Amino acid sequence: MLHKTLHALYSVNLPVMIWGNPGEGKTEMVKKFAERMNKKTYLFYANKCEPSDIGGIPFTADVFDKDGNFVEKTVKHAKPEYIKLFEKEGDRNILFVDELTTCNPSIQGALLTVILDCNYGDFQIAKDTFRIGAGNYNNVIGTHKVNMALMNRFVHIFWKSKPERWASGFITGFSNSENAIINNYDGQHPDEDFIETYSTIVDNKGNILNTDHKEKVTKDLYYKQAIGKFVVANPQYFRLEELPTLTDVKNVAYPTPRTWEYVHKILTKLDRNTTDKNTGENLLSELIKGTVGEEAGIAFMKYLESYNFHGMNMPSYVGHEETFVFPKKADHRYIEANFESLIYYFKSEPKKYEKLTLFVSNLLFDMAFKGILMKYLAFLVSTFSRELGYTHVDFQDKCKWYDLIRYARL
Repeated sequence: MLHKTLHALYSVNLPVMIWGNPGEGKTEMVKKFAERMNKKTYLFYANKCEPSDIGGIPFTADVFDKDGNFVEKTVKHAKPEYIKLFEKEGDRNILFVDELTTCNPSIQGALLTVILDCNYGDFQIAKDTFRIGAGNYNNVIGTHKVNMALMNRFVHIFWKSKPERWASGFITGFSNSENAIINNYDGQHPDEDFIETYSTIVDNKGNILNTDHKEKVTKDLYYKQAIGKFVVANPQYFRLEELPTLTDVKNVAYPTPRTWEYVHKILTKLDRNTTDKNTGENLLSELIKGTVGEEAGIAFMKYLESYNFHGMNMPSYVGHEETFVFPKKADHRYIEANFESLIYYFKSEPKKYEKLTLFVSNLLFDMAFKGILMKYLAFLVSTFSRELGYTHVDFQDKCKWYDLIRYARL
């Protein structure tokens, strides 16, 4: 299960923190994973590190002007050894920080930007570097307090070695590992970037003809809207008012806007029905619980089981934009959700969705949904002007809502 999970997170390039008991083989498993993926690994033992191991040893250097005259002395940092391994994009090598739960707070602080943004000070490592941390269950409330901001940068795997699994691996050199099922992993199945859902079909007068018309939408949009609707309906899972206490190691995973973005990446790449045949565990469910926490993860997975968009298929209106009409008696939230879908498509392909965005935004103005327009006014003006070359005259001729700018102070 651990190797399979690492394989899944490697495909979406999300930092992962492995929790386990001492001596159960976390470090060896990561080494085996790197070997199987044919990737180089740099191993930090965080409890033996100093901040200079991460940010470089400081030294003084002379600063000269363009004519070669001495100006001042400044402090620079020598390039740390690990930086050299991760400078090239596309290598997808592995940075492994072991014993993370026993290192001092200064090291945890130094790792904040390395784990999240692949940089420290002036040093940048490749953005596609796979970052792995590891620590022991019994150290979570041990010598040094675990930095919860650092923990929120990881997807957490709570691993326990099974005797049968370990015995088989011990005998075979731990060759008994599987890959996760990854959507579009080899780039040969573009249809797997889409998901089948239901859309609403209306006639030109707004009468609903069908609410269960099957359509395919991008997984990117589908899961963004699913997550968005879930956190709006369940604001207690959007973020915690207070950080959790570490009486239970699983509290290191908790919901924030960042971790919901992680969930979106996982959902768009990983097969929803990926189940480990040895344990019966659903890999996707375990990853999501390890990202936003047990309670939020369980609630979201239950919500996802019955979720369907039931929106309007915006791409189907390209080429005959004038036929677009919202269903009769559609409420404010339904209209806004569909306009959000249109904004999603318009942002990715402005030229293709120019006419439809104009038509629908003018329709919203006529329907007095100015509040929805005001939310996206800055984006609309910026995209029409910068991407499509609209002038002041174009806006006045084509956009009924253009006068709203004076109220928006753009």
